[in-house]
Amino acid sequence: MRRDSNEFAWALIAITFIIIFSSTPSAYAQSTISVQYRSGLKLDGEVHEWEYPPKVFSEDWATGTLSIYIAHNREHLYVAAYIPDDTSNSNDTFLVFISRTNNRLETPRYDDYVVEIKRDGNVKVKRVTSGKETTHFQCEAAVKSSSDNWNVELQVPYTSLLINIGEDKKIGIGFKVINEGVGESIFPSGLIDDNPSTWCEAHSLSYWGSVNLKFTGFRAKVLPPYEDYYTGVKVRMEIEVLNQGDAPVSGVEIRILLDGEELQTYNIESSIEKGAEYKINFNWTATEGIHNFTIVVDPNNLISESNEGDNRAEKLLSVRSPILAVEAPDGITVTVNGVEYNVSEGVASIPVQVGKVTIGIEEEHREEGVKMTFKRWVEGGENPTIEVNVTGDMTLTARYDIFYRVGFRFLYTKMREENGSQTFEYEEFKPNVVKLFVGENLSFVYLRNNFEVWLPSGELSIYNVTWRGVNVIEGVINKEIYESAQIDLICKVIDAKVKVTDPLGFGVDGAEVWVKLPNGDKVNGTTIGGYTILEKLPATRLTCTIKYLGLSYKTTLDLTSDYEFEARVVFSLSVVAIVVAITAILVIIVVYALMRTRAKYRVKRRKKPRAPYPPPQSPPQRLPPPPPPNQPPIYPPPSSQTSPQGWQRNEQQRREPTG
Repeated sequence: MRRDSNEFAWALIAITFIIIFSSTPSAYAQSTISVQYRSGLKLDGEVHEWEYPPKVFSEDWATGTLSIYIAHNREHLYVAAYIPDDTSNSNDTFLVFISRTNNRLETPRYDDYVVEIKRDGNVKVKRVTSGKETTHFQCEAAVKSSSDNWNVELQVPYTSLLINIGEDKKIGIGFKVINEGVGESIFPSGLIDDNPSTWCEAHSLSYWGSVNLKFTGFRAKVLPPYEDYYTGVKVRMEIEVLNQGDAPVSGVEIRILLDGEELQTYNIESSIEKGAEYKINFNWTATEGIHNFTIVVDPNNLISESNEGDNRAEKLLSVRSPILAVEAPDGITVTVNGVEYNVSEGVASIPVQVGKVTIGIEEEHREEGVKMTFKRWVEGGENPTIEVNVTGDMTLTARYDIFYRVGFRFLYTKMREENGSQTFEYEEFKPNVVKLFVGENLSFVYLRNNFEVWLPSGELSIYNVTWRGVNVIEGVINKEIYESAQIDLICKVIDAKVKVTDPLGFGVDGAEVWVKLPNGDKVNGTTIGGYTILEKLPATRLTCTIKYLGLSYKTTLDLTSDYEFEARVVFSLSVVAIVVAITAILVIIVVYALMRTRAKYRVKRRKKPRAPYPPPQSPPQRLPPPPPPNQPPIYPPPSSQTSPQGWQRNEQQRREPTG
């Protein structure tokens, strides 16, 4: 009965240590320490929280927080302490009590040791039984001291602790920090130096070796007859975890999360031996949506591993309804069980229920520049409405004949003449007939009047463009039709300039120019300024008739090589006017010459000698009175001044020089 009471008391003490250690941040203790594996440990006197597992003991001091850590790697046990002390006393000591057998006896035995580490770096190993130094227990220590703290690291090889990797070895351990002249701190709280039963029990979760738990498989299988993760389908989950370490591990916990919420947790009570694999299988009923499965080994990080980065695996599962994919040209409307869907990028992906589904599709669809006519289903059937049995994703393909609206514009060379200069530009006209070869079978298509047509996609050959009985394109023009298009064709149709001149080279106005075309049509024009322009003539050899002043003249217009021609008439009004004018001038000249000749003749007959100077005038003489009737007139006697002979004498005297 007394023994039961003692066991209960020890259990109560242990529980009290656990509660204090877990609930009090400044001071806590535990009767059992789980020593974790760390791969990057080294003995340098530097103590960092990132280097060690969480501290096993801490206590607030005046200048900081005392912290003690413990860990191991594949060869050594490490104990580290951060001691905040600004007194810098050489007698400050860190004591580590170690029982290799963890005998839990109140009286120490020969394999119980205490390691004394001074602030000045002096290290001594003593037996607890005698207090004497010994060399049977090997270890090393590193100390770094500053004005306000000192750090200590202790490295104990497995050989000193009698530890073999892979064994579930337990050791006793305790700690005491002596701050000379101030006080001391102990862990566990009831520690007695020479009573190993008051020390802690330490063991390794990885059996003093390295542990690495790694996911080697995470699979989600859909059970037959389904092909994918559909709503309501049972999905078989298979998880495989491998211990890649060199020691067995126990107490492994595996937690399964679905979309961040815990779905299930497995606690593996058995040990996973090194190199062994552990498998977990479970079923999950799929629900609609995209789900994230997360599998975590050791979610509370109770097991120290050589690689903590491979303890987590994730898998995304997309659960959906079966997809019915209807392939058809863009814009086509598909009806599934009375609901309409539009085809985009060549397919309409429609979620459907498993079972029979009724599908309908447009027989004809038109949009800007495109016309599509249903032809057949590739899977069979020419009826646009069919019924199918859906057991999973399914694809149906509808074939359509696609036509594109193609417009033809026919251009000819238009001549414009202004201020004596010529300009040419393309202008549209409508030919009489256009013959095309279209489609894979090169079917004939004739165009008249309307030059906007629906043509199938593929090759187009323009074979003939007839204008006024003449093919006005050269050879066969090939085009590819893969979209709605406007095709411009430059045809061999031109405006011809016909100049009519007379024999003198002057332009003739008012002449009528007629051209008879191969189809019987006639084109005419009247010359203005000596020429006329005949519009829209096919580029071929044409006969031209010119009518002027009641006469007709014929010439040939070879429009295959030129567009400007000259025709000559025998005479014109200009020629007549010039001839009349010349005749009038000649008549005037002849008349003038005749008149002048006659005048000269008359003058010659009347011509008499004349003095170069008129004779001097004599005073007027009084005439004698008239004679009586029947009496002859009485003339004055001749004078030398008035007679011809007198004129000659005077002229001779004037010419003779004087003395």
